[in-house]
Amino acid sequence: MRDEVQLRRLKRLRNIGRVASLEYQVRECLGGTAERYVLLDELLETTIYAAEHDASHPVLSRKWTADQQQALLAFARTASTLFDQIGWQDPNVSLTQIIHSQSMQRIREAADECLRRVGVCFTLEELLGD
Repeated sequence: MRDEVQLRRLKRLRNIGRVASLEYQVRECLGGTAERYVLLDELLETTIYAAEHDASHPVLSRKWTADQQQALLAFARTASTLFDQIGWQDPNVSLTQIIHSQSMQRIREAADECLRRVGVCFTLEELLGD
């Protein structure tokens, strides 16, 4: 059971790392193949939800320190607000423009700050793993 909780926690943090990494987004969202690709909006939505859920859930939140919970919630709030400002459905805005937009830059900064406060960092190779 403890290993399962640790794996879930690692998965949550790895996804925040993916949100924090421009290199990951360019490689997997823009340069993906038919067999392997990542939809940026889905990555963001699920990561935001998971961060908020883990930090506020009565049981799951116990696995995080108070500062880590605050870091997860701060990331989720910032990313959620900025996510809503991105023109996901605008046919005149390309994914390249979205990835390099100021809103995405600020989301990456919020994700990076969250990881810093939690005390983890990931290499690109670690982010590419399942």
